[in-house]
Amino acid sequence: MKIIEVGSRGLIFEFEDPYLINVYVIMCENRVYICDTFCGPASMSKIIERVRENGYKDQQIRVFNSHHHYDHIWGNCAFQETKIFSHHKCRDLIEERGQGDLVEFNEHKKGDVRIVMPSMTFSEEIIFHDDCVKFFYSPGHTVDSASCMDMQDRVLFVADNVEAPVPYLYNADFGTYLKTLERYNETDWDYMLSSHDHLMHDDVLLRQNMKYLNDLLRWDVSINEFSERAIATHVMNLIEIASELNIESDSIIKHHYARVLEFVRADEMRAVPDQLVAKLSQLLN
Repeated sequence: MKIIEVGSRGLIFEFEDPYLINVYVIMCENRVYICDTFCGPASMSKIIERVRENGYKDQQIRVFNSHHHYDHIWGNCAFQETKIFSHHKCRDLIEERGQGDLVEFNEHKKGDVRIVMPSMTFSEEIIFHDDCVKFFYSPGHTVDSASCMDMQDRVLFVADNVEAPVPYLYNADFGTYLKTLERYNETDWDYMLSSHDHLMHDDVLLRQNMKYLNDLLRWDVSINEFSERAIATHVMNLIEIASELNIESDSIIKHHYARVLEFVRADEMRAVPDQLVAKLSQLLN
């Protein structure tokens, strides 16, 4: 784990096992804000230690869950006397899927994980004016996604809404997702932090993700220009969102699925695992 300073009061706890993920901590005058809690209480021990070293009591800690995925909420149980908050859709989805995720992703647990729900929720945004920190609804990667803005240091935490090389999709509402990224693009920030990439000082990845979504809106994604990782992610996205689409009745969508399938079958590098190729093929049968 690495600890990286950002701005005058921010810390990034960068974990690398089982994959890169960032926990963003803002140490303000009145409270400390912990953005996401990774894969369990064992992951949170160093963070809690650092927070207490800086003189914060448990009652001053606020934990923010950016969305319901397990690698962002499993550490909630490390905070006993702490207010945990999220968008209301996030709380609903944790309640719906939390126990199932414990079973499905059991090998990623860090410590003795139990599902702890957010105790507070919001709909559009919540602002802590005395600390100049804002949390706001930003649907995209998931329908419950939310973001954080340190308005003093101009650090924008976007969780999984921005990701290299292209974002993972868990719904087919590309237009709403694109509006969220456009909002980021119009926000005055100096640093952007996503959950699975290193700290950014420019908008290169943001614009790359915006192009991907714009291309998806037209079903005109040029995967022949993609890296192996981007191709694999795009195939996973097509499989994930297929249930929301009318593949058989929409010739444009069907053509795109068929073109991608033809490409990955002919790909000598085998960027896409055989089981994903088989799933993609089944969607066209």
